[in-house]
Amino acid sequence: MNRSHLIALGIIALVGIALIVSIKNETINKPDATHISESQEYVTYKISEYGLEFIFPKSWGSISLNEGNKNCPEEDTYRTADTLNVFDFEYVFPDVQLENSESFIRSGIRMYELEPQNKNDCGDDFLLKIATGEVAPEILSSFRLFSITTPSGLSGIHNPEASRLNTESRTQYTFFIPKNQSTGLTVLQAYMSFIPYFDSPELEELENNFSGDMEQYINKGITAVPVRAFGDDLKKMVESLTISGK
Repeated sequence: MNRSHLIALGIIALVGIALIVSIKNETINKPDATHISESQEYVTYKISEYGLEFIFPKSWGSISLNEGNKNCPEEDTYRTADTLNVFDFEYVFPDVQLENSESFIRSGIRMYELEPQNKNDCGDDFLLKIATGEVAPEILSSFRLFSITTPSGLSGIHNPEASRLNTESRTQYTFFIPKNQSTGLTVLQAYMSFIPYFDSPELEELENNFSGDMEQYINKGITAVPVRAFGDDLKKMVESLTISGK
């Protein structure tokens, strides 16, 4: 084997080593939230009153039924106008505390009977305009609403940044279901909120690495990996939603 052949083999070996290192670094540095979600075991939940059915991860725990909030908050600045601040009742999951941290995730499904002839002053007008198509959600750039339709045909909106504060991340899916008597709507809202605790690793990374930009932190943060995984599972739950007759 001559000198030129030896040099060529050496170059190939170096390229191969560099490629292996590159692949290894990509695997280490890229969080794989999808892999976390796919390891979940799912269970089915049914709400007979509405014919509502969906799946959710067993690790989320048991669902509880809470009485709804009947009073509009005094200050409508904390969450966006499409958030159900007034609702009839809520199916809630236990808070999920992040590992080695006091930060937590809160999630649930809110239900509300919206009657056009008996509207409240806490978002009914806004929701009706969206539900009836009077206002296209995509043009409301300040709220970042997106039209969505589930595989079962439920239609509504998705707001990935429903909190107006950078101290909380909230995403919510809102569906509008016409009632049998042709007037009024059943509004269903599935949501999750991530609340970073004071002096937590999550809040430290948010402030030091992302200058308090919650959206960037949720999308790219290392300590936000379990939050992204939870968001993936919330989306799977939403996509599984079915209602009798739909």
